[in-house]
Amino acid sequence: MKRLLILFLILVLAATLAVPALAAVEEQELVILDTQKDVVFWVSWDKETPDIVFLAPNGREYDPMAEANDTTTILNGTDLYYVILNAPAGQWRVRFDKRSNQKLDISVHDYNPGLTIETFTVGQVDGDRIPVQFRVTGAGNQRYSYRISAMIDHTGMEKELTSGSGTVGQDVETRVLLKSLSTHSGYLLKLYVWYDDNGTDIFDFAFSDRFSYTNTDADQRAQDFALTVLPQEQLLIVSWPDLPWNTERVLVAVFEDGGAEPAMFDEYDPKTTNSVQLAYDPAARQVDVEFTVRINGVNAAPKRKSFQPDHLGLTLPEGDSRNSTALPMTYTGFSQQPVNVTINGYLTELVLNGDGTLNLTLGDDWNELKVEFTDPDQITWQIQRNLFVDRIPPVLTMSQSYDGMRVDGQSVTVSGTALDCAWVTVNGETVTVGADGMFSREISLAEGGNPVTVIAADSLGNESRYAAMIYRGISAQEWTDSESKQSGPGGLLETLTGPGKYWVLIGVSVLCLMVIGYALIFWRREGQK
Repeated sequence: MKRLLILFLILVLAATLAVPALAAVEEQELVILDTQKDVVFWVSWDKETPDIVFLAPNGREYDPMAEANDTTTILNGTDLYYVILNAPAGQWRVRFDKRSNQKLDISVHDYNPGLTIETFTVGQVDGDRIPVQFRVTGAGNQRYSYRISAMIDHTGMEKELTSGSGTVGQDVETRVLLKSLSTHSGYLLKLYVWYDDNGTDIFDFAFSDRFSYTNTDADQRAQDFALTVLPQEQLLIVSWPDLPWNTERVLVAVFEDGGAEPAMFDEYDPKTTNSVQLAYDPAARQVDVEFTVRINGVNAAPKRKSFQPDHLGLTLPEGDSRNSTALPMTYTGFSQQPVNVTINGYLTELVLNGDGTLNLTLGDDWNELKVEFTDPDQITWQIQRNLFVDRIPPVLTMSQSYDGMRVDGQSVTVSGTALDCAWVTVNGETVTVGADGMFSREISLAEGGNPVTVIAADSLGNESRYAAMIYRGISAQEWTDSESKQSGPGGLLETLTGPGKYWVLIGVSVLCLMVIGYALIFWRREGQK
């Protein structure tokens, strides 16, 4: 517990400096200390706490909002008292941003004995009260005022719990009511004592040990909330459709990867909104959402829900365009999980179990798709997609009919028009397509028939095909005749069965009968033996 004895304006080292109102960070000379001594900087403003740092002659920076063993900060409304023990001699400077304040005054004074908090102890919390005892020492029988406030850290906000007066040298015992506090495991009590000496506050303050407090009444008012996760957009929706009529505020905090401090925190008026949409870091492996209601100035115990963004368990193909009405949806790790699938306003209720894949049926043109389910932790997962189905292939038109064409040269140029396509190939080779859709390709020809295949495809894989056979040095009929002469006139079948060929068949038949007869004779002799 720090003991600070502060007396203002006993010896004024410097006149009060009226710092001009500035719209940005500025640095100015403040005071020259002739010797090393204890001083207090007094900062006063009119709207909000400014950003301010005091710069010592030895280069050290003193931030009133940072804790240090040789400094103490007291925030009292729109006044800040910053005590520095053994402040170095020399030129002191100040760097500040006044923010929205129109007035910002800084003065420097000696630190001198006045009041001393000799003891300050707290007992065990008993229901909604905590026993407090303290003694203040000083000159004579001076009367002083005191204020006891609750804090979460030494430089944070204070919540006044009680106040009163006492006499120097006499013990003060009181039981402080805690019902205006929310449940918390690490409160501090701050004791602030002071008296007025011709317009100057002579004061001291001290902090208690930490203690825990559970506000049972407030925690009974804790309300659940609805959490919807949109993993593809890295968004979450927190909603609170039903709250008590006297709820003053709702507080929402988002934590990422187990961080002690929230990545996002804000409070909302339930009379004007009942939901909020927030973003989370796409790289976060775990996200925790806390929800708290405030009634009669006290926050109830927060409700918390946690999820892992990459544990959705549902996978849909990437992209917003397809050339098929079948959309495969893959699922993993489900256990009799109800899932609602809505396509263009039509709802289908599914129950997924284990791992698998099923096809969702889309319609042509645009489709509005929503897949939604609520997991066992009461977190709703939602996938929303707009998908375009295009099954119309490109329009492919050839410049002429190439099928059956006879060419005497060694090559031929194939050309045509392809509209609404991404690429065109002729016999597997990609060709250039002009802005008007025109394309052409010279292909080499071998003797005889030469197959030609032209394919026009769009980016979704829809294809239009053209197939032809171009003949070099021979007609289509001649090529057909040469391909079929093994089974046509003059072939083996005709030789055996054609006119005048019966003697050949008779001879073959006789030979077969002789072989069969010899086999029967041989079989009978073997049987007689």
